[in-house]
Amino acid sequence: MKKLQIIICSTLILFAISCKGADFESEEKSKNSVTDYTEVSASELGLDSIASAKRKIIHTADVSFRVKNVLTAITRLEAMTKSLGGAATTSNMYNEQQDQTTLPYSRDSLKEVISFRATAQLTLRVPAQYRDSILNELPAMATYIDHRNISQSDASFNYLSNKLKTTANKSYADKVEHKAKNGKEILLAQDKNEANIDKIIYNYKIDDDVAFATIKIDIYEPAQTVTAIIADTEAAAKISFDKSIVVALGNGWYIMQKGIALFVLLWPIWLLLILIVIAKKSSFYQKLNWKKA
Repeated sequence: MKKLQIIICSTLILFAISCKGADFESEEKSKNSVTDYTEVSASELGLDSIASAKRKIIHTADVSFRVKNVLTAITRLEAMTKSLGGAATTSNMYNEQQDQTTLPYSRDSLKEVISFRATAQLTLRVPAQYRDSILNELPAMATYIDHRNISQSDASFNYLSNKLKTTANKSYADKVEHKAKNGKEILLAQDKNEANIDKIIYNYKIDDDVAFATIKIDIYEPAQTVTAIIADTEAAAKISFDKSIVVALGNGWYIMQKGIALFVLLWPIWLLLILIVIAKKSSFYQKLNWKKA
């Protein structure tokens, strides 16, 4: 009996040790798999070399310069961008008024002088390898360069971070969904999945920014003046002397008509006054005749 108990205890101990060893081995494999994944991803992104073409480098540029003719420059830049497989995502042109003067020119007209400057803002997106092709054409178009800023930002670590977090969150979300016991755990898994979607979309945006360089261009041309003869509205509103006499006569006749109409309108009052006067006179004459008698 004691031998049987010893055998059973030994078997249980060996089984527990083997399970623990299996868990430890599984944990080590999991760690090694994550480590391997990290190393492979870093290699894929070219993080082992600063000059690697696999790095997620975002190219941008910002240039401002003066040209002889803004419309000509815009047309040329848009055509060049299209020929390189890019697109002008923004193209705005307008005249910026700097000064306006109005001077007397004749009895009924004015001379208007406007000073303005044509300006434009462009946002060009071209394949990254053609960024310098656009930038190298700008000096030939410019008569004066205000500034020229070129930058290269490395998004490799952000990209790798999103990728690793997506994998980790997906693994966690899958486990939670399978073992979820209440609504709170299900919502938590859904939140993890939505976070994964956001990170995946953000990585797509990084890929797009890496593939296409963004060039912002502000251009303007020297100030110009335009002169025009315009009508003097104040002078046009005035009338001549002879016409003013005619208008005055007409206004006077109009006032006279209104006065007559008002007089006629008050006819009951005038009639009453006449009757009162007649009555007073008749009584006066009656008293006078009575005294004589």
